[in-house]
Amino acid sequence: MSQRGHRPLSAPRRTDARRNRTAILRAADEAFTDNSPRLVPLQEIAQRAGLGRATVYRYFPDRRAMAVAVAEEYFEALRHAVEAAEEEGRSFRDLLHWAATTMTSMRPLVALMRELPEHEQQRYFERWIGILTPALHRAQRDGEVRPDVTAADLALILISLDLAATASAQAPHIIAITGGAADTTSASRDDGQRDDEQHGAAMRKLVTVMLDGLFTQPNTEPNG
Repeated sequence: MSQRGHRPLSAPRRTDARRNRTAILRAADEAFTDNSPRLVPLQEIAQRAGLGRATVYRYFPDRRAMAVAVAEEYFEALRHAVEAAEEEGRSFRDLLHWAATTMTSMRPLVALMRELPEHEQQRYFERWIGILTPALHRAQRDGEVRPDVTAADLALILISLDLAATASAQAPHIIAITGGAADTTSASRDDGQRDDEQHGAAMRKLVTVMLDGLFTQPNTEPNG
């Protein structure tokens, strides 16, 4: 049979490939959105996606390759969020709070990104700040953000939040000291799950408190 006879089969195969890749990335995003610092194995991603491990390896040879792909999805979502915030008149506070809480909740993804060479980590962080900087400048022009705040200040705050999230995840007693409890009434809850919830609640509060200093008006919404 000629090559022309095979061509109609290529479209369904490409469709299946796109569907599989999307399913893998969705499963990875869910697995990486976890307040625990554990490293998620590819086998778990495959199970969440409903695919075989070999299929996952076909698209992503290792966890770092998958982490980079998920990070690219996040950057795209952040760009869309920045554009939507401008079109819809959404506050920079809400936008920055979403970006920061997403970062502090995706501990497995951050852990994998830390395995990249230092220059690649720097490049991704600079992209992150670069996406947020135009929104920062608009917020300053609108009087929402203090005029003396710079992109470098924003970077330092986000780095501090990342370090705080990592430290508190590795030392859960810090959360107990700070009183960052989420739900301690259910004795049936798994201790690990309860610790993750407490960590998540504490980090959401910390994000609110640390970001508040950037703005000209105090935050009137409840923490978290």
